[in-house]
Amino acid sequence: GAQVEMYSDWSSFHRGWRRILVEMYHRRPAWMVLAAIPYLLLGSLAVVTFFGLFSESLVLWSALALLGSGLGMAALWRAVGLPLRASLLWPLSALGTGGLLLCGAIDLLTHATVRWGGRSYTLRPDPYLLWTPAPPQTSPAKRHAEMR
Repeated sequence: GAQVEMYSDWSSFHRGWRRILVEMYHRRPAWMVLAAIPYLLLGSLAVVTFFGLFSESLVLWSALALLGSGLGMAALWRAVGLPLRASLLWPLSALGTGGLLLCGAIDLLTHATVRWGGRSYTLRPDPYLLWTPAPPQTSPAKRHAEMR
């Protein structure tokens, strides 16, 4: 099959996805932090359960909850044609996603400079949209019709 490489190394992968998430959350650091919480909790729960750091009964219930989540992930992986063994890594993916969201929020709050696509710009949160809901999404067909 075809192989696509968008990123040459881990640093460019991390930088690229932080930028993507910043724009996806419409430059709202508060929303990014709130979105990171479930990822970090679920990923942390998996790690703590794996190492048995809770009482026995809590480990059992956590393991059952994580097993259910893992089976759901395995079904998703199978549906999109990914190898099932990759679904075992979902707790690490959850921690990584939560970390990227937090790093993106920090980039916004510290006005980090981003170099992407041959240009540089400074990330700044939109002060008017910090806590407001995201604007409604329009379909590509509707945007195309509006451009005519």
